[in-house]
Amino acid sequence: MDTFSCHGDLLFDEIKLSEHLNVKAAGDIEGFVDLGDYTTSNHKDHGMVVLFQPYTRSWTQIPGILASKGNVQAATLAKIIVECTVLAKRACLYVGSVTCDGASWNRSMWRIFGIHVLYNTFKPDAADGAKLVSHTQHGVEK
Repeated sequence: MDTFSCHGDLLFDEIKLSEHLNVKAAGDIEGFVDLGDYTTSNHKDHGMVVLFQPYTRSWTQIPGILASKGNVQAATLAKIIVECTVLAKRACLYVGSVTCDGASWNRSMWRIFGIHVLYNTFKPDAADGAKLVSHTQHGVEK
């Protein structure tokens, strides 16, 4: 594969997992599963996926899927993004931007990387380097 096709975006998103059991009409149980001695009392209640998407191709690569108790804090999130970027580089994938939602812990992660939001002061930057992109929330929350 040519180098041009290996440039892309590192995307990550986190979700809160269900904390209850649900019995479906067919009698199936959804939710946490008791694995006896292998089930800890500290269930993970959040999941996060990190995905690499090339700019010019339709395939994707997942460098990380993580589970945590509570949302991943900004300092840990920054380390995860750096680690996934390094893993991508080792696989000859080049991260040109990082995309996430505007959650408070994600904005805190930006500050760790030295990125601060200044409204109405956007100037195009011709220098090479990764960019951070924030997308809006997934709909209106009440």
